[in-house]
Amino acid sequence: MVPTVKHGGGSELHFIDGFMNSQVYCSILKEKLLPSLHALSLHALSQHNNDPKHTSKATVAFLKKNRVKVIQWPNMSPYMNPIEHL
Repeated sequence: MVPTVKHGGGSELHFIDGFMNSQVYCSILKEKLLPSLHALSLHALSQHNNDPKHTSKATVAFLKKNRVKVIQWPNMSPYMNPIEHL
């Protein structure tokens, strides 16, 4: 699931059917997240969990090109993210 921002501060979820790789991930960000951010004149700050699709050269280049800041996250630290337990 990839959350996208909607007017009013909430967000919508985009469900993925099948396997997601870097190319699919960037496509979703381009089609869903960026238009939402631009419509609301917001800048993005993203948190990734060091999954290969999040750290691939293509994804890093896409995020840099679109000025999406990524929170630095320690490698191999799955228990530091409280949402994982919900």
